[in-house]
Amino acid sequence: MNVTAAIMLITGFTLLVWMIKRINAGSILLSAVLGMAALFAVDLVSNFTHLRFPVNGTTLLCAAIGGVPGVILMTVLTAMA
Repeated sequence: MNVTAAIMLITGFTLLVWMIKRINAGSILLSAVLGMAALFAVDLVSNFTHLRFPVNGTTLLCAAIGGVPGVILMTVLTAMA
Protein backbone atom coordinates (compact mmCIF):
# COMPACT_ATOMS: atom_id res chain seq x y z
CA MET A 1 0.00 0.00 0.00
CA ASN A 2 1.47 3.33 -0.97
CA VAL A 3 1.38 6.43 1.21
CA THR A 4 -1.32 8.20 -0.84
CA ALA A 5 -3.70 5.26 -0.57
CA ALA A 6 -3.10 5.00 3.17
CA ILE A 7 -3.81 8.71 3.67
CA MET A 8 -6.98 8.51 1.57
CA LEU A 9 -8.13 5.42 3.48
CA ILE A 10 -7.58 7.08 6.86
CA THR A 11 -9.28 10.27 5.67
CA GLY A 12 -12.30 8.38 4.33
CA PHE A 13 -12.65 6.38 7.53
CA THR A 14 -12.38 9.54 9.64
CA LEU A 15 -15.03 11.30 7.55
CA LEU A 16 -17.30 8.27 7.84
CA VAL A 17 -17.01 8.22 11.64
CA TRP A 18 -17.54 12.00 11.82
CA MET A 19 -20.61 11.70 9.59
CA ILE A 20 -22.14 8.94 11.72
CA LYS A 21 -21.86 11.12 14.84
CA ARG A 22 -24.07 13.90 13.42
CA ILE A 23 -26.99 11.91 12.06
CA ASN A 24 -30.47 13.39 11.56
CA ALA A 25 -33.14 12.82 8.90
CA GLY A 26 -32.12 15.70 6.64
CA SER A 27 -28.45 14.86 6.71
CA ILE A 28 -29.13 11.19 5.97
CA LEU A 29 -31.03 12.06 2.80
CA LEU A 30 -28.45 14.63 1.73
CA SER A 31 -25.62 12.20 2.42
CA ALA A 32 -27.30 9.49 0.33
CA VAL A 33 -27.83 11.84 -2.60
CA LEU A 34 -24.26 13.16 -2.43
CA GLY A 35 -22.88 9.63 -2.15
CA MET A 36 -24.75 8.49 -5.25
CA ALA A 37 -23.61 11.61 -7.11
CA ALA A 38 -20.02 10.89 -6.09
CA LEU A 39 -20.39 7.28 -7.22
CA PHE A 40 -21.57 8.36 -10.65
CA ALA A 41 -18.82 11.00 -10.82
CA VAL A 42 -16.21 8.31 -10.14
CA ASP A 43 -17.86 6.15 -12.79
CA LEU A 44 -17.72 9.02 -15.30
CA VAL A 45 -13.99 9.61 -14.83
CA SER A 46 -13.11 5.91 -14.74
CA ASN A 47 -11.80 6.07 -18.31
CA PHE A 48 -9.17 8.55 -17.18
CA THR A 49 -8.31 6.99 -13.82
CA HIS A 50 -8.60 3.30 -14.85
CA LEU A 51 -10.36 2.58 -11.56
CA ARG A 52 -13.38 0.52 -12.47
CA PHE A 53 -15.89 -0.98 -10.09
CA PRO A 54 -19.36 -2.08 -11.10
CA VAL A 55 -22.33 0.15 -10.41
CA ASN A 56 -24.74 -2.40 -8.96
CA GLY A 57 -26.96 -2.74 -5.93
CA THR A 58 -24.07 -3.32 -3.53
CA THR A 59 -22.11 -0.25 -4.58
CA LEU A 60 -25.25 1.88 -4.68
CA LEU A 61 -26.15 0.76 -1.16
CA CYS A 62 -22.64 1.48 0.09
CA ALA A 63 -22.75 4.93 -1.54
CA ALA A 64 -26.19 5.64 -0.06
CA ILE A 65 -25.25 4.53 3.45
CA GLY A 66 -21.68 5.78 3.52
CA GLY A 67 -22.12 8.91 1.45
CA VAL A 68 -19.01 10.52 0.00
CA PRO A 69 -16.68 8.85 2.56
CA GLY A 70 -18.13 5.48 1.55
CA VAL A 71 -17.36 6.19 -2.11
CA ILE A 72 -13.84 7.30 -1.14
CA LEU A 73 -13.33 4.03 0.73
CA MET A 74 -14.60 1.97 -2.22
CA THR A 75 -12.32 3.87 -4.59
CA VAL A 76 -9.26 3.41 -2.37
CA LEU A 77 -9.99 -0.27 -1.85
CA THR A 78 -10.39 -0.71 -5.61
CA ALA A 79 -7.12 1.13 -6.25
CA MET A 80 -5.26 -1.09 -3.77
CA ALA A 81 -6.54 -4.33 -5.30
